[in-house]
Amino acid sequence: MKRLRYEFGASLDAYYKVNLVENISLENILKLYSNYLDKPQNIYTDYTANLFMKVNKFVTVNAGVQLLYDDKTEIPILDANGARIEGRGKKALQVKQIFGAGFTYKF
Repeated sequence: MKRLRYEFGASLDAYYKVNLVENISLENILKLYSNYLDKPQNIYTDYTANLFMKVNKFVTVNAGVQLLYDDKTEIPILDANGARIEGRGKKALQVKQIFGAGFTYKF
């Protein structure tokens, strides 16, 4: 049983945060990776955007989206009953959405 996967390549990480207006900021995170040993033209991409909002001294809200693409990951194709069709899958962009709210009280 193979338990390890060795890769040799290059990665680039970028981070940028900007205050849009008072109490609202936008955070951008980009991660790129290319495996030199296996299809270096296929770049693993991970992008995250987070919006942080301070409503008042008690309430904060954040929303975000993460976009992920990896050509080695296949999204399963399901039949009419919802069961996975073995050996079938498609490469696609994966999307994750985030929403959160927080309440802080200091005493």
